[in-house]
Amino acid sequence: MPDAAELNDMISRPGEGYAISQMAVAPVDTGSLRMHIKAYANGPDGPYLEGRLALYHQVHELFALLAAEPPNKGMKGYELKDSFIGGEEADLIMLTVSHEERSQEDIAYNVLLCSKNAVGERRARIRDGVRIGGMCVAEEFGYRGEFRSSVHPLALPLNLSEVYVLMDALAAYERGCSRFDPHGRTARRIAGMIKRELSGYAKEKLGSRLEGMGFAQLEEVDPMFVPDIPGDKVPEGRSSQVANWLLYEKAGRWARVCLAGGGSVQGIILPRAELGRFFASRPQAARDGAAQADSRPKCVVWRSDDDYDVIDWADVVDVRRE
Repeated sequence: MPDAAELNDMISRPGEGYAISQMAVAPVDTGSLRMHIKAYANGPDGPYLEGRLALYHQVHELFALLAAEPPNKGMKGYELKDSFIGGEEADLIMLTVSHEERSQEDIAYNVLLCSKNAVGERRARIRDGVRIGGMCVAEEFGYRGEFRSSVHPLALPLNLSEVYVLMDALAAYERGCSRFDPHGRTARRIAGMIKRELSGYAKEKLGSRLEGMGFAQLEEVDPMFVPDIPGDKVPEGRSSQVANWLLYEKAGRWARVCLAGGGSVQGIILPRAELGRFFASRPQAARDGAAQADSRPKCVVWRSDDDYDVIDWADVVDVRRE
């Protein structure tokens, strides 16, 4: 199927273009056309992810071009509410494009191709909480209608072998973390959400394997989205703030690490992926880490004087932005 721009170019061409334009001697059967587009879009050969939004834009433009032909006078356009994109998918699209700040008008007119009021209604519903793929998402989008979200939707249509590998990787990662390390606690939370989604059959088949991983008593976690914001701003009732300390590490922000003894250290928390290179370049830092009772990865804070502190995560009681 040519996209809208290609179709317009074909019709505009002299000679063969004129012959194509004369084919519109009767109104387009929009019902049949919509049905075929939906079957293609939602079928195994249809596009995925951003490709679905691109197809929706093409079809929307195609219907506008067809409606401009005299035989199709009064033809209804291809609107979001009647398209192959469902309500949950539209919410996910809105959340995904909001990873970078977008205005309500921009999302309405350039992304979802709908009215500003329709986007406002979706915004209000997500603020109050919606269920997407079994996961509860409640997100605030900022001021003056601005949208900024940290929701990154993941589609995981895994078979049992793939579930086994993923759970095994999460278990191994958690074992490499100390008890209070937020990396390990986050890995266990992810594993708990996956276990919550498994059927009884899957749990039975994987039972002995989960036990071997140390996940026999793994607590199932309801798939609740946790805002990627500092702990002291997490709404009451959400997950422990400790997982949100990772925001500072991920963003490389200057932070104050508050310690159990009452003191604090200021600097940048180094990502786990950089610790090996860091310790290799600073043998004393490696010795400082090994001298601890638990030799697994620590909270390493790089200070402004180019020196560092190696801290047990068990001694960290809070992380705040400076």
